[in-house]
Amino acid sequence: MRDMAEFFSERNGLIDSMNNDYSPAFRSAIVTSFFNQYNSLEAGELFGRLQDVMDLFGIEQQPQVHDKATLQYNKEQTLAYFKNCPWNHLFDFAEYVLTLDTDRADALAEKYNRIFRMHGCKYRLVSGKAIPVVNDLEIQEISKAMNTGVDATDTAYSEAISLLSERTDPDYNAVIAKTSNALESMVLAIGKDNGASSDTLGKAISELENKGVVFDQDMKALIKKIYAYACNAGIRHGGTTPVVATEADAILMLVISAAAINYLNTLRTG
Repeated sequence: MRDMAEFFSERNGLIDSMNNDYSPAFRSAIVTSFFNQYNSLEAGELFGRLQDVMDLFGIEQQPQVHDKATLQYNKEQTLAYFKNCPWNHLFDFAEYVLTLDTDRADALAEKYNRIFRMHGCKYRLVSGKAIPVVNDLEIQEISKAMNTGVDATDTAYSEAISLLSERTDPDYNAVIAKTSNALESMVLAIGKDNGASSDTLGKAISELENKGVVFDQDMKALIKKIYAYACNAGIRHGGTTPVVATEADAILMLVISAAAINYLNTLRTG
């Protein structure tokens, strides 16, 4: 059984609230999408997954007999619970059920993100966590930036996502630092592929140009400015004018760095 501490409510420091911020239609869609993942399979598989959910959330169930009547009862009990539960439990549920079956996790996350969009929800599921990113194109860029094939880039970017979703004591400066680490790692990977030995972004770009790698000059300037912001604002290496980044700053850097990483990766892979 999983620990609730790793999911949305605990990370966000949310105390259960009965404020009904989401409609019955939204709540129903979240739960029934989970049920529908198993429609084409043996009822016993859904029964077991559903038992895990009901155990985690303390929902009354009939676990003794694996028959259609019992399964239907448990489905109705689960649906009734989430139609009336504290709103934050909806996101605990969404994150949790993605961990139950990795083969179906991506398809279910896509369904949930469509539901979130349709109902005006400000969250999206990225790498199994609900984070405040509201544009589906941004999600695509972020997902690509976590799967570039450059281990240091993918790791740093995944860590940035985890930090952004950790909202009990948010450290948005750390989110920005991780995204800049990911960006630098991508440039250094391109440098290594081309025989460059520099260990910082700016030096690596200069060395690459000396070796004949052609960068669009405006794009090069943009990439350097993204990186410079993290350094000069005191987010990396102390800086000259320390700032405390906001959530908006972190999301902006997360998205723009993802786009830059993905652009650079096209130079690396052709």
